[in-house]
Amino acid sequence: MIKDLQDAIKHAREKAEELRERAYSDFDSWTDKDKALATECLECAAEHDQFADLLEELKARREADRWIPVTERLPEEGNKAYLVTVDYGNGVIASCQRFFCNSGIGWNDDCVTAWKEMPEAYKESEETK
Repeated sequence: MIKDLQDAIKHAREKAEELRERAYSDFDSWTDKDKALATECLECAAEHDQFADLLEELKARREADRWIPVTERLPEEGNKAYLVTVDYGNGVIASCQRFFCNSGIGWNDDCVTAWKEMPEAYKESEETK
């Protein structure tokens, strides 16, 4: 049973390998019909690999977009803007932009509880013009 995204990726990769092994086993003694089935196995294996690649991309996008608690880690060195969640302790929790300068000072606000990378700015594509 597949429990999460990583299990789905693993399953797709294993299935692709299984199909490739099936396609190449005892190939010399196969009839033309067997060889046609082997070709289908290889096509299916390629689809499983493609599916696993798409799942890997989804996993990477999820990771890039997740909130990272400051207790887990702080951003890398540099003076850069991040989206942050701020807990002011009086029931007010907000998301806003803050700068992080890793010079031993940390956040310019001790109320920051989590952060994530700023998304890229919107750029109109040629298709939307």
